[in-house]
Amino acid sequence: MFKEQHMGQLLDEKISSYLKEYVTTKDIVKTCKELKASYHTIRFVVNRTNPLSEKTAPIIEKLMFVAVDNCGNIIKKANEQKRKFSKMINV
Repeated sequence: MFKEQHMGQLLDEKISSYLKEYVTTKDIVKTCKELKASYHTIRFVVNRTNPLSEKTAPIIEKLMFVAVDNCGNIIKKANEQKRKFSKMINV
């Protein structure tokens, strides 16, 4: 996803915002452990303090997939709650 032109640049504001909203600290810690990266370094990239690099780009990409999964889980849970509340109203 990220190309050479993205290296040395701050993460796109929209990507940063989505990651902040849909990726937990636990997700970042787990991903950093899996890919042998520093939690603090990745946090700085997500928060747009540090630029994207060849080393951090794969971790950010992985976190984007985690964010998509988390969004799906949020939607699933919301739909389940909606059904439960609807049943309560119809009782």
